[in-house]
Amino acid sequence: MAWRPLRDATHIEVVESEASARSVLVEHFNDPFEVMVADDTDTELRQAAHAYVEALCAQSFIADELQLPPHWREAMDPASGAHPLFGWLPFDDPATHQSASGPRGSLRSTPAWDQVAVLFACDRFGKDNYLGSGFGLALATRLRQDGNKRKASFLGVSAALPYGVWKSVPSGPRLAVLNSMFDVDSLFRNPASLATIARAATLDDVAIRGVRFAASPDQWWIERRGIGLRRIDGLEVPHAVTMLTSGGTALPTTESITHVAALVADAVGDTQVFDADPSSATGQLVRPTRNDLATRRTPEPILPGVPQGPLEYRHPPGAAKPLVQVLCCPRFVKADGKVQNPPLVRKVSLNAGAPAVISDDASAIQAFRHTRELVRRLQAYGWSPANYFRLTAPEIRIFYRSGISPGPGKDGRTVNARVIPDGWPADAIRWNNPGPAINIHLAGGDLRVRNRARWAAGGPASPAIPMGIGIDKRWMWHEFGHVLLVASTGELEFRFAHSPGDAMAAIASDPDSLLQDARRGLTFPFVFIPRLHNRCAAHGWSWSGTMHQALAAVPDASHPRRKGYASEQILSSSLFRLYRCIGGDAVHRAPPGSLDDRRRASHYTLYLIMQAMQLMGDARIQATSTPAKFVHWLRQAQRHSGLWNITWKKENYTRVGGTLGKVIRWAFEAQGLYGAGNGPGSPENVDIYIQSSRPTIDAGMGDATDFGPGSYVPVPLHWQAAGAAPPRWQADPRAGIKYPTANGRVEVRVGNRGPAMANNVQVRLWVAAWPANANPPDWSPGTWAPCTAVGAAGPNTIPGKTQPLGQAFTFDLPPNPPTAPGRYILLAEASCDEDRPHTDTSLLLSCSTQPTPLVDLVANDNNLGLLVVTIPSA
Repeated sequence: MAWRPLRDATHIEVVESEASARSVLVEHFNDPFEVMVADDTDTELRQAAHAYVEALCAQSFIADELQLPPHWREAMDPASGAHPLFGWLPFDDPATHQSASGPRGSLRSTPAWDQVAVLFACDRFGKDNYLGSGFGLALATRLRQDGNKRKASFLGVSAALPYGVWKSVPSGPRLAVLNSMFDVDSLFRNPASLATIARAATLDDVAIRGVRFAASPDQWWIERRGIGLRRIDGLEVPHAVTMLTSGGTALPTTESITHVAALVADAVGDTQVFDADPSSATGQLVRPTRNDLATRRTPEPILPGVPQGPLEYRHPPGAAKPLVQVLCCPRFVKADGKVQNPPLVRKVSLNAGAPAVISDDASAIQAFRHTRELVRRLQAYGWSPANYFRLTAPEIRIFYRSGISPGPGKDGRTVNARVIPDGWPADAIRWNNPGPAINIHLAGGDLRVRNRARWAAGGPASPAIPMGIGIDKRWMWHEFGHVLLVASTGELEFRFAHSPGDAMAAIASDPDSLLQDARRGLTFPFVFIPRLHNRCAAHGWSWSGTMHQALAAVPDASHPRRKGYASEQILSSSLFRLYRCIGGDAVHRAPPGSLDDRRRASHYTLYLIMQAMQLMGDARIQATSTPAKFVHWLRQAQRHSGLWNITWKKENYTRVGGTLGKVIRWAFEAQGLYGAGNGPGSPENVDIYIQSSRPTIDAGMGDATDFGPGSYVPVPLHWQAAGAAPPRWQADPRAGIKYPTANGRVEVRVGNRGPAMANNVQVRLWVAAWPANANPPDWSPGTWAPCTAVGAAGPNTIPGKTQPLGQAFTFDLPPNPPTAPGRYILLAEASCDEDRPHTDTSLLLSCSTQPTPLVDLVANDNNLGLLVVTIPSA
């Protein structure tokens, strides 16, 4: 039977202008495209991907929006042979990340709990020379064993299509002319050509990272995008540069620099360190000027087993290169000696105990400690650094006291930090090398706070030493957002926001933080800057509203776009809401287990952000240019095929894949995505729900927006204690699941948030015993007793925007023993053609086939409802 996705179950986003690639996203999470493959070889996966692309193009409502160039479709067919201008990227080696040529290739996910392959296709010049033009597509597939074969499941495609002159595809004689004029060496590596670009842009050592070319009958165009260095205030600062070369049969050849922009992103021996920023640790706003900061530190091994040595982290311990190094900064720290090239590794001595809070040693130690934690988290989450750092070397080098150039902070007297790749290789397009290391330059944490050693009579004056910004864990997490982005996509910033760093800082710091109410929304409460992660969409902090509007209108030609922090706060508000929805709103330290709930939610949200960035792939193939595309990759990231299982600081955290697809979308919808103007966005065309007892207003973070019934307003995700009221994530006992009714039956009511008609609505109900002093049972298909529908199954259509009481479906409980006196859990499932629950096995989600905690399943899917009931003795 031919695959025909429902229009109302398909989301299509098209963003285009005369100055930007045509960005297209197609996704259909409720209508998977499935095809059988013999194995997971390149050939089998490409054949499956081609079948999927052709199935998409067979749907007129999709093809009209997708508008794939004909030669793309031809090139993606493995049976048609190699096409000279477009093709699939080969899978790279998971250990070395080297492929035959071109940008980093198609990838297979590394973590053991994930079985996903992402296939990329893009422009090329000849058979093996991939151009990194920025025009291409990406699609993910998940594989599951089905007998002696595997079933590949596809849920969407993200594409960036040519625009303007780049639509002019050279063919026939024009292609032959270009082939005779240019080869890969002349496009990417010709020394004279690189020197011409460098001189014209006043740069040094230019490396070409991407090429576009096009030709009409009379003219041709070649655009080269690269990176060159310019020395500013003693630092080699990378700059993005674009040169356009054009000519034709009757036209002279011309060359012009069209864009130059700085490529930077701001923002055991035991000792005493700040595990968390002092504000989070105390619940009060503590500033760096406090004179009691030393009492707020905790002991931690920095140099295991030795009292002094270099600040570097190698894993395994005997590895040839360190993953993290703190380097000397002699231009800013007199004690670091003379300038060395390469810089020396910073050493510290802990013989005298913990260094003073405001000291060079403390600045170096804190920056090292926080960066080592990032690398250890990557390892705990299932990656080796070599697996994750696909586009750079797995080396993070920290300049713990540095200047910030370009800009006014070249002397280091600024509250700031900056991430800079350490020079892209000259052969950047082929990637036959590990790519650059990543440098983090750290300036001050507070300009008012300096420490000076006591002056000795007759001696020289002691230097005034500032507090280094590396002391603040949250600031370091902001910089880590840039580190992970450039490592996985080759770009320091998102196209649609500054970075995920603010969100990661807030989510990593919140579980143990004692900040409450409005203070909980301060992203940087210690080294203070006024950025928040509880912004209200109705006040302009909306993906479709005032604060994002200017950035959304900037053309790709101006890349890298210089972004302020408005869109970053929209992103951090979206992602922090996601964290709160999946457990982050547990009441802090009460009831028992709440802190574990918050930590579990924090770890999993950070993992999803990291995994989504890796799945996005090299931005030179097709960039994740809109927040909706990022949501797509987040939803792909949470669909892992096995049990997500990590250990962090001797604590174990697990989740079953596939439970969060709907709540991820809602977290961004509540921030204005999929809408227009200031305010929340629109739900999917069909979004049926069983009403829970959640509030419709998110008062916990000061947002007065009424999201209406069926939404996912964050609430604590705990179970009821004996005699306590039911938690608010469970069903509303009057408007969701009612028991008993007047005749002793169970009534389930279903509404519809979306504007379109819900067709063929079906409801099922199960019951399971929950004995006293026992943990709640997991959802496990086939182990719960089904209830019997009474009479007709109820109306099979529900109009859009149904009122809270919705449509009623009635059931009888099964006979004894399931309904003997005792405590029971009723689990209701509403489903329709356009909106299926996560328990639907046809969606191929792990949570539909494996035992899954009910709180993870029900709280994050409004198609499900749960009610705890007690049947008394007769």
